[in-house]
Amino acid sequence: MRKIFNEIRALFANKLIENVFVAALGVVIAALATWFSPPARAFLSIEFQIEIWLFLLLLFSVTGLMFFVYRKVIRRLKDRCKEVIRRLRGKYKEEIRQLRNKLLIDDLTGIYSSRALERKFEEMQRICRKSGKKLSVILFDIDDFKSINRDYGHIDANIMLRRLVRLVHEEARGTDVFIRMHDSGDEFVILVYNASATEAERAAERFRKRIHEYQKFSGRDNPVPRVITISSGVAEFNFEKDTFDSVKRRADKALLIAKETRNAVSVDWSYESPIET
Repeated sequence: MRKIFNEIRALFANKLIENVFVAALGVVIAALATWFSPPARAFLSIEFQIEIWLFLLLLFSVTGLMFFVYRKVIRRLKDRCKEVIRRLRGKYKEEIRQLRNKLLIDDLTGIYSSRALERKFEEMQRICRKSGKKLSVILFDIDDFKSINRDYGHIDANIMLRRLVRLVHEEARGTDVFIRMHDSGDEFVILVYNASATEAERAAERFRKRIHEYQKFSGRDNPVPRVITISSGVAEFNFEKDTFDSVKRRADKALLIAKETRNAVSVDWSYESPIET
């Protein structure tokens, strides 16, 4: 009943159909008044009364046909509008997704930017917690990057950053998340999936050796070759006590210790999960 009522209400929302029904109703009332009024029945002939009823039958037939056509047209238009809206939603949803992903990607290096850091950490933490896996953080930066900028220039320094990111990507696993900490800096973080502090330390050593053993870097305006090194700080996430900020602080403290000697890896051993046997 509600469906029928809604269709009738939608029908009368159209002024043309409403006017037709009002006119038909007026004719019906007049005809009934004529039919049941004794003076009128005595005055009007039977033939004329039959003509009135035939006219009413024709009127309601036309009105019914209009009602049927109106329903079909409106239903078709409604279905078409729904299809157009669905396509537009899908199109703009995909564009919004691409735009959002673009905002989370660092323009220079092609890895995740600082805007994605906390979101990706929360995603990784949720995945590891649900699957019972470990999670560690590697924080590293380039040793004496200021002098590289000074001696080789900003453009060549950016080329070196892209090269460094490519080397680390080649050594990292597909499950690790690589993020640039600052849009204009040389500090990076790697979220290492299912890795204890010891396992993350070994991964950081692989990254350090790969960069140190790579061919020396030389700029376009400064052909003097230079060995590029990185220093890393490692900390394992404690699911019972840590937050993103606390594990980052522990990794940062370890990084400061590593930078005292440079080209080194330091680990915060305040927490390490039990070794699985």
